[in-house]
Amino acid sequence: MKTLKVVLIALLFIPVAHLNAQDWEVSRTIPPPDQASTMMQDLIVKMGQPDVEAASKLSFPNEQAWIEYIEKKNKAQAAGAKQLAEKLNVTVEESTIAGVTVRYVNPPTINPANKDRLFIHIHGGAYTVNAGYAGVTEALMIAHYVKIPVISIDYRMPPKHPFPASVDDVLAVYKELIKIHHPNSIAIGGTSAGGGLVMASIHNFKAAGSELPGALFLGTPWTDLNKIGDSYFLNEGIDQILVCYEGILKESADLYAGEHDKKDPLISPIYGDVTGFPPTYLVSGTRDMFLSNTVRAHRKLRTAGVVADLNVYEGMSHGQYLAVFGSPETAQVFGELGEFLDKYLKSNSSSEPGLSLGIASVPNLRDLGGYETNDGATVVRGLVYRSNQLAKISPEDMEKIAAKDIHELLRAWELNHRVRTSESVFQHTLFRKETRWPGYYYRGDAMKLDDENWHVLTVSRRDPNSGEYTMEKAPLYHLVGDVEKKPAGG
Repeated sequence: MKTLKVVLIALLFIPVAHLNAQDWEVSRTIPPPDQASTMMQDLIVKMGQPDVEAASKLSFPNEQAWIEYIEKKNKAQAAGAKQLAEKLNVTVEESTIAGVTVRYVNPPTINPANKDRLFIHIHGGAYTVNAGYAGVTEALMIAHYVKIPVISIDYRMPPKHPFPASVDDVLAVYKELIKIHHPNSIAIGGTSAGGGLVMASIHNFKAAGSELPGALFLGTPWTDLNKIGDSYFLNEGIDQILVCYEGILKESADLYAGEHDKKDPLISPIYGDVTGFPPTYLVSGTRDMFLSNTVRAHRKLRTAGVVADLNVYEGMSHGQYLAVFGSPETAQVFGELGEFLDKYLKSNSSSEPGLSLGIASVPNLRDLGGYETNDGATVVRGLVYRSNQLAKISPEDMEKIAAKDIHELLRAWELNHRVRTSESVFQHTLFRKETRWPGYYYRGDAMKLDDENWHVLTVSRRDPNSGEYTMEKAPLYHLVGDVEKKPAGG
């Protein structure tokens, strides 16, 4: 196996106030990390020694050059993500929440402990790349290993949307989700810029007065967009993913921050107050250029009395656990994340605040997206989504009920029938694209009727084994009144 020969420039800070720092120049030969897994070692050898000189010169002179670079990266990453989704049999459904594009990422099997929990995923990519489907790779792995429902936020990014668009988008989505999920049942996390944005978002949630989520995942988080911290220097030319700060990383930081100070806590969250942060699970590697970003975050959390679990992997560069799916490192990172969440997340409950699905909560759910009324207003996709979840769970529980007498048995079957009827109503509503609130028997949102979707009879059949519906529309004609059209010859 080949060895790396690098020159390291380190900083020695003399512990006397106002003295200048003295640089160290060190030349070393670095062997491959033989204590990493075989899969990780093979990847490291295959990728080879990074070219610092070439990486430091990577630059984009104008916005169009940025856009072309971003589109190329996104296309390649999206193709890989789609292959992984097929391999894992994980479903990805695009939607909107509060006007922000999101993707519901669901594994084929959900851990019973996680059936009422939610993981909000924030993708990485130096705040510039991984828009669209390209951003769900890590969400797929979390759904697969943790067996938890995931919502991945496709937040806005430069060059069109620099800071604070990203933190605004995350806050907007979070505020809607905590109306139907108790915050204690929600985890939020991501890797690299995603991890940095998670930490920045918690600062933003606190400032907004929102109740905080139950747990955080910070995967090698970009907590300081400035070149501050030992590993920016020690692991330059060793980290096979980031390579060096100069070049694409610095340009991305400048593009994202714009005219704002990079030490703003919503940009570099290491400079914010972390008091009261949720329990946090952190991951990095010994060759990660963001190792210091991760260590500094861990120390700051622990100093503030926050539960923080730091995991550093031998020989691993920045976020390399995402590059070798199926490796022991990947399985351990997300397997232990699952254990951490199981320890600190609560189960969602309709008896807890913020979870009412009554009609009073409907106006606050309008922005959950995806279901349009006749006048273009967005209606309660989140209510439909949550009700369908309940409809799938409740019948299973009903079938296991034991009754002590005939009256109890009849009541149980009546409840079971109501659940099935509710499920059918929601399915019909979605199928017909009705211009009314689900459950209402009159129109109140707009005066104009959509004849094609409103004046129809929906005929449906439900497969008791799969739970799938087959449905079709048939025209519905009134026998009285001069407004309705009559069939020819009728």
